[in-house]
Amino acid sequence: MRPPSPIVPLLLAVGAAAQSTTLGSAVGRATPSINNLAVAISDDTLAKVRDVMEQLCVYSWENGTKAEALLEYSYQDFSVFAPTFGNPLTDLSLSQSIPDDIIDIARVTLEQRPSSSNSSNAAFNGTGIGSLLEDGSSADPASLGIAVLLTNASQAVGTQEVKNVGWGQAAESELRYLLEEVPRNSQGAISHRADQAQLWSDFVYMVPPFLAYYGYMHSNQSLLQEAYNQCSLYRAGLQDPSTKLWRHIMEGTGASDPGLWATGNAWAAAGMLRVLATIMRSPYNDQMASQRSDLQAWTEEIIEAAKSRKAKDGLVHNYIDNSSTFEDTAGSTLLAAASYRLANLGLSSSHVDFANQIHSTVAARYINSTGHLTHAVDPLNFGKQGTSSPEGQAFILLMQAGYRDYTAAGGKDDTSAAAPTRVVGLGALGVALAAAVTLGLW
Repeated sequence: MRPPSPIVPLLLAVGAAAQSTTLGSAVGRATPSINNLAVAISDDTLAKVRDVMEQLCVYSWENGTKAEALLEYSYQDFSVFAPTFGNPLTDLSLSQSIPDDIIDIARVTLEQRPSSSNSSNAAFNGTGIGSLLEDGSSADPASLGIAVLLTNASQAVGTQEVKNVGWGQAAESELRYLLEEVPRNSQGAISHRADQAQLWSDFVYMVPPFLAYYGYMHSNQSLLQEAYNQCSLYRAGLQDPSTKLWRHIMEGTGASDPGLWATGNAWAAAGMLRVLATIMRSPYNDQMASQRSDLQAWTEEIIEAAKSRKAKDGLVHNYIDNSSTFEDTAGSTLLAAASYRLANLGLSSSHVDFANQIHSTVAARYINSTGHLTHAVDPLNFGKQGTSSPEGQAFILLMQAGYRDYTAAGGKDDTSAAAPTRVVGLGALGVALAAAVTLGLW
């Protein structure tokens, strides 16, 4: 079980409509030709997915993942996957339009940030260096760092302080905490845990993208290199040589999970792609060609290994190499998002069929009438299927953002070859209209 944060959890409801958390009946569960049927997700359903995400996100990593999902799905100009991605510190049009949703996430984070005078976090110890949040994980709070960096660049609020701390000061404190205070293993990998050196695959989505984004914004190639280094060190420490998949938790004492957990592999693949995309947008793109090549290869190792072990409907099992474990929608959905992003970046489209099948399966069978992702692993109990998943809600938006960008660029959803597109969430009339459009009758 993932150790919860020792502080009062973040409770954010940015723009969320009041929704019941009671799970409704599954939408479109009976889809006998799923492998040949492209299933779209209606805007109404996606709005419900987002509302549920807003309600469920509590812990640091959940809110950090939510922030990334909002950037990729709703505010594409601020996503590292945007072809026109720019630096808000130097681009006035961007600095004037930092999304309020992102600012609100950063503000609540700093409101709950411990001060050096009352923190039990040893990292503060009078130095002013410390994590954005007091947390048993040294890595999870870093997932909120990009929201803080963007807020620091805001023309509207960038000069404000929260609890006498500026946004930039808080981001720098988090950076120095990671680089100077957090335990490392003997090879130099920054620990996922604050109290000991321990490697979790989740780390790769939480810390390296923050290091890379900080380096991009401040023209610091050393930080981009460190983001790459940490991905490399984590791969060396966690990869199973026979399958090329990553183990979940290794080294240290206490919590241990040497299994090839689906969500952990998805965290790693998606995190490395965020680092890769950030390098590509940076002035150091050409100088870091070998690092880019490695990150792509390491991401594709994971996706290829997962794809070769997928179930008939395209999903992967909760422990990818163990078909006796349940098929997990959360890890599968984030793997699909990463597969789309490989294509979006112009790197590889060889995994899009895998992503399309997951997209159609999840859309047709596993988003219920209230917008909840069903059949997802319990984020706090890695071997158990849960009733809801905050990060799973964000994964849907990440997958949909990748799918949207892929199809907008002319990419094809080959699952539609034998049947018209079905739109989940529109009702019978909407489905009929969608079919008519697809068949050229409208």
